[in-house]
Amino acid sequence: MKKLILYYILIFFGILSVSADNLRSIKSSNNFVISRNLTFNAKNIQAEQYAIIRDIVTKHAGTIVDKFSIKKIAMPSISIKHCNRIPGTMVKEAFQIDISDNSVKIRYTTLNAAQKAVETLTGLVVVNVNGEKCFQGGKYIWTDDSNKTELMNKSHMATEIRQLLAGMDKMAPGSKVELIIVTPTDWMMEANSIVDIMGNNDLYSKNNGYVQLSQLQEVIQSAEKHGIILAITMHLQEENIPLLESTGHSIYSVEGMRFLRSALSEWHEKSGLQNITITTDQKDDYIAERFRQFLADIAPLIGITIN
Repeated sequence: MKKLILYYILIFFGILSVSADNLRSIKSSNNFVISRNLTFNAKNIQAEQYAIIRDIVTKHAGTIVDKFSIKKIAMPSISIKHCNRIPGTMVKEAFQIDISDNSVKIRYTTLNAAQKAVETLTGLVVVNVNGEKCFQGGKYIWTDDSNKTELMNKSHMATEIRQLLAGMDKMAPGSKVELIIVTPTDWMMEANSIVDIMGNNDLYSKNNGYVQLSQLQEVIQSAEKHGIILAITMHLQEENIPLLESTGHSIYSVEGMRFLRSALSEWHEKSGLQNITITTDQKDDYIAERFRQFLADIAPLIGITIN
């Protein structure tokens, strides 16, 4: 009889309001100059969204020379693409805009999100030192939290953990549980080693708070007791906004990596954490390799396995 593998994915939701529209941003100085020949790549885009992008470009002396390209697009380029979920977000409607000096990449989950994305783009036009019209460089993530259920909006972390533990008591040996404690837009695991330095709790999810060290220990012990495969996960796609905003340091900076090391050490020492999965979509090869080497170096020192 084929073994049934159960997946219990515990995801904590947090409303991270920096503006009324739930738009989070990490700006950079790598602005995208509009006033030049540009390629445009899109599939299944609505005429309205294309028209807005076209109007933005032409208004600022740019020219779209390749409207719909199915081949690998040349730089500089603007692309827009539908996806089922924006990495690091746990809601139905969301978009992400990544702007560098040579590309504008828009990803959206619904037509409404696509419309909001291109409307957001209109507000990102700036003028550089050479007097050229540009899109402000950086990463912009918008989420629509209105579709959350009442239970999710009113839930507390302690309640969520109790529900998880109750569910684990009923699981068969070999079942799988994934506990997501960090996403690019949420930090949901107690980390006194970071918070004590900063002197505030700005690191944590504004809506649901965080998993306490004692609660993580309970989950780990329950998994061991019932023979459950526990995957504790940190999603660090390109940047962790809560850490950046609360400490002023990128997760990929020397100081940011020190914060991460101290948090991992704390979780290991006080909760018995032995294994953790850390995912990243960092595009810069040098930074990605340096971060991977950092994780490989600290794992044996801390006494944990990092996948």
